[in-house]
Amino acid sequence: MKKKFLKSIIIFSLSLTIFPITTNFSSLSVLATGISENKHTKSYNSLKRINYVISERLYNKRGLITDNLSNKTKLKSSKDIADNWSKFIKKINYLKNNQIEIYVTSEFKSLNRKLREKIIIKAQLFSLKTVYEIKKFNQEKFLEGFATAIFCEGVYLGKTEYLNNSNIIWNKVSLNKSP
Repeated sequence: MKKKFLKSIIIFSLSLTIFPITTNFSSLSVLATGISENKHTKSYNSLKRINYVISERLYNKRGLITDNLSNKTKLKSSKDIADNWSKFIKKINYLKNNQIEIYVTSEFKSLNRKLREKIIIKAQLFSLKTVYEIKKFNQEKFLEGFATAIFCEGVYLGKTEYLNNSNIIWNKVSLNKSP
């Protein structure tokens, strides 16, 4: 077996020296690289555009809340807090494969579990609606929602459960730390 393999390699190498191939392989690799770069660039630009729209709408939503509430008035009831969920969200980052990262304020950690979950679900729905307007996908994907990771000041707070994006698993250690 080895002899046949060695013999075929020797014959192949001799044929290359006798009959040189005039194909320009460098142009083929540049062409293939250009196609993959174009696909990568389109994907990157799409994510960039989606994140820009999410950030812009979140900023506008926060501005409306600030206009409606005076600086002296604090959110007292859980309904006020849930309705003004964007006050507790710093940033929402859309990732590939329909995933989002939600960055929250340090005040978010002091809220009770139910309020934290309501705020995250509202942020998920907000980002889902925004992404749906830009990137039309089917109803199943819309109902499935986005896998979500939650961060506060660079610390991981929690994530959604695998295959159940409405259930949130909290990192108890990072929630118990003082801000």
